[in-house]
Amino acid sequence: MVGCLSAKVKSEVTAIPVTVAYSSGLPDEVGFMDRPFGYKKGLKVTFFLQGENMTSIDRSSFKAEGWVMHHVNNISKDGKRVSLIVYNASFKDNLNDVKLSATVDVMVGSKTKRRKIKFKKGAKPVKFPSFTAEYNSSGVKVVGDFKYIKSVSLLRDGKEVLSSGYSSIGKQKTFMLDGIKESDEVSVIYWTDLEAKSVKLVK
Repeated sequence: MVGCLSAKVKSEVTAIPVTVAYSSGLPDEVGFMDRPFGYKKGLKVTFFLQGENMTSIDRSSFKAEGWVMHHVNNISKDGKRVSLIVYNASFKDNLNDVKLSATVDVMVGSKTKRRKIKFKKGAKPVKFPSFTAEYNSSGVKVVGDFKYIKSVSLLRDGKEVLSSGYSSIGKQKTFMLDGIKESDEVSVIYWTDLEAKSVKLVK
């Protein structure tokens, strides 16, 4: 069963710098296990992004001379917030003189569809436009481009219980649904279109 849902897009995604941290060098004899937690020589700037219906950050789109994308946190469940860290290994100036002007693409959805599924034992994975979904003992396993997934939930006794979290490796992601059984009905809401929004990162 496939149904259409609507989702309004707020066209603007904004980013503000929230932390600037510099780590100086350590003596060569200091091994990895003896270094401070999260230590990496150089400058890190953390940006906080806000918008609507954000699904993923295109790390490869980030470009700024001397800077690299260091880390991207998980986007909030409602798709409205995410933070990322950019890194400069060679920065040696005063922290008050930090200058950065870059852009990064954020993928944003505008239209969704809902599909309700009852998984059958031994059945082939259910095909969606950009991924497949199948039952496993922990929930629903998705293989493919899972940035198109908005939510996965369990439908039972007239109630809808959203996934409690997920685990992922490579192009495989399992959405956790506590107590799922093969006879249960599952709802998958997925984006039918995604658009890249170029977001300015300025410090």
